[in-house]
Amino acid sequence: MKTYSFPKATPEELGIPSGAVIELLEAVRREGVDLNSIQILRHGRRCVEAYYAPYGPDDAHVCFSFTKSVVSTAIGMLVGEGRISLDDKVLSFFPEDAPEDPCENLREMNVRHLLTMTCGHEREPRTMDENWVKAFLAHPVPRKPGTFFVYNSRGSYMLASIVRKVTGLNFTEYLKPRLFDKMGIEGYSCTKCPRGTENGGGGLSMRPGDMAKIAQLWLNRGVWEGETLLDPAYIDDATSVHIVQAEGWNPVQYPGMEDYFSGYGYQVWRNTVPGSYRFDGMYGQLAMILPKYDMVILTTSATLRIYKILNTVWRMLIPALEAEAIPEDPDAQSRLGAYLASLSVPWTENGDRQPESESKLSGRRILLPNNDLAILPGFLSRGGLTDITLTFGDKTAVFAYTQNGVKETAELGLDGTRVRSRIAGAETAGTLNWEDEAHCVIDLNHVNHVFHEKIDIVLKGGRDVDVTLYLKPNDCDIPTGSKYRPAQTIRGTLE
Repeated sequence: MKTYSFPKATPEELGIPSGAVIELLEAVRREGVDLNSIQILRHGRRCVEAYYAPYGPDDAHVCFSFTKSVVSTAIGMLVGEGRISLDDKVLSFFPEDAPEDPCENLREMNVRHLLTMTCGHEREPRTMDENWVKAFLAHPVPRKPGTFFVYNSRGSYMLASIVRKVTGLNFTEYLKPRLFDKMGIEGYSCTKCPRGTENGGGGLSMRPGDMAKIAQLWLNRGVWEGETLLDPAYIDDATSVHIVQAEGWNPVQYPGMEDYFSGYGYQVWRNTVPGSYRFDGMYGQLAMILPKYDMVILTTSATLRIYKILNTVWRMLIPALEAEAIPEDPDAQSRLGAYLASLSVPWTENGDRQPESESKLSGRRILLPNNDLAILPGFLSRGGLTDITLTFGDKTAVFAYTQNGVKETAELGLDGTRVRSRIAGAETAGTLNWEDEAHCVIDLNHVNHVFHEKIDIVLKGGRDVDVTLYLKPNDCDIPTGSKYRPAQTIRGTLE
């Protein structure tokens, strides 16, 4: 495998005022958006690479639907190798899973329709049994393919299934020797369906720097260090408008979200900035690709308000760009360096330790009755949290819990320091802080994911202890609950 790091530059060398970067990030913060990382590249050089603690450059970050654009890359390479055509019918790849009497619209559905999310569905397939391909093909297709846009992650899964059917490899395995190894991309993973096919709709996790490499490859029209890895003609076609969102995607109902109504290509969104496009994953896993400015802006994030990232970049950064290098500004560069080094996701403030309360809790299990609480990672799981134990030391506490019969432990900083641990094989940074003598807060940030979890433990007197779990994207107010898991309080008992 080759190694590759983007050449570094000052913002001014690339025609970007350092002060404008600070203003951009401050504007994003004021919008209530919580970034996990940001990178700014221009002319193939990187002038900004910043991570919001506890996130870091070596942490593979969940990509969500950014995955779709990587799958599109694999499809484009298969087309370039002559192994598939975009006009190939979907049923031709999966005759064994086809309905007994396919409707005409399903018979007409082809690879291009999967890429453009114009499969002919009126709603996205959701219910899936063990065989996702068969379930997808059984879903009603009332519309003529190619005429109606419906956001469709299962269609993206079908693209990944086609890659596997044609090559015998999952899409990341197919891309490894052809793309990833040549670009120095490693440390990635992808979730799979019950039959072992990688989830091309949103299962990829990857380091942000490697996400930026894929975006730069597209900006380069498929060329990497002088070698054409992806046909430029495919990229040109993929980034063109093939369908404009309509019916159910009314921008009047969603002010500020015009970038979601500017057209769609091959698993790629078009932007309101002329000639630009993006890879777009839930909660703000974004690669904004701007050929006019020879520029890539990459964010990982934990926001429900992705459009605010886009609008702020368009409003604050793009007007500040110059076509050529501008004079160096050492003072502004120094301020920018200090600002980037200070970035952090929101965190519980450190309070005074409570020795008496720690002595009462330390080493004793808090037994919990039947409940549907679940601690990340594995946020899709429900129930099975049976006990919690805190054991206090000088600078750290050991947090142990049993969930679905499995015991997990994590180390928590007691002085405001976020201590890294692995829970269920995933990186987590945690602290424990005291609000008062009866109330402590465990703060967990799952750095391979976007979720920030808080666990309130309140001593109620005697052996009674209230335990409340909050699961949030990082930019949401903790006490108000979550659409993924509302805040829940359970009365436990000290053993």
